[in-house]
Amino acid sequence: MPRIAQLFIVLAVLDIVARWLGLVEPRLFLSTRHPESFLSAFLPREALILLPAAVVLRRPDAAAATPWVLRGALIVALVELLSHPTRAIVSGMVGAQDEGVVVGLSVVTGVLAALGWLALGRGLSTLNPSVPPAAVAGLANLAALLVAVTIVLSLIGIAITPTNLANPLDSAATRITLLPAWFGVLAWAYLIRSVLRGLDDPSRSLAVTRLAAVGALLSASMTLFVSVLGLIFTLDNQIAAQVGNDPVIWAYFAGDTVGVTLIVVAIALGLADPLRPMAKDWDKAAAG
Repeated sequence: MPRIAQLFIVLAVLDIVARWLGLVEPRLFLSTRHPESFLSAFLPREALILLPAAVVLRRPDAAAATPWVLRGALIVALVELLSHPTRAIVSGMVGAQDEGVVVGLSVVTGVLAALGWLALGRGLSTLNPSVPPAAVAGLANLAALLVAVTIVLSLIGIAITPTNLANPLDSAATRITLLPAWFGVLAWAYLIRSVLRGLDDPSRSLAVTRLAAVGALLSASMTLFVSVLGLIFTLDNQIAAQVGNDPVIWAYFAGDTVGVTLIVVAIALGLADPLRPMAKDWDKAAAG
């Protein structure tokens, strides 16, 4: 087993144990009242931490053959593993007197996560057919647009939400953290597009590309649904009180827990390992 795989498998196990013991955040929350918690407590967090292991187990030469896929997987896994515990530790150390440090840390982790999605998306895009069928390209663009539109909805929500005059710094900090969040949204949209553009790739298993497509479309649609619902709740508090949080909880479960995990599983099953030559070898293969 490659050492990278060994390392991240051990890290995933240690993460579960430490969270179970309450040593690091986010702590495990398991409740029979919320049966979905038995999945969402572990997914997609542990799946993302295991992503580098999945990549190199599937293709031990990933560092040379699919370097951007491996780089993206490493960044995403490390951010997922370290961001929550680090923010919790720093928040406990600085307290309320220096929230700027916590805000700055959130910005850094948000940017790093976005860079991870971008690298992973680039790696997958280089493996896709250069000219996918029109229907596949259109579906990929539509799904990416669904994700990107959430930025517009967020801006509308900010425009109609009054500034907290009692604590203007709090409002400013919120807006600062939104910038890397929007960067992350665009990076995720790019990854979704890259995943879907490989849907009709004959060099990949049809079951694997469909599995990834289901995860990508589920994530994109639920991301838009949560944003639309959030804007409606902002416009009318009575609707928010009547509807409650259950639709949002289940939408997050479907989009984040199920959707993201399906993409990771598809990568583990060969989404980033097409049977045809790597892109750098296409010209050689064509010449031969």
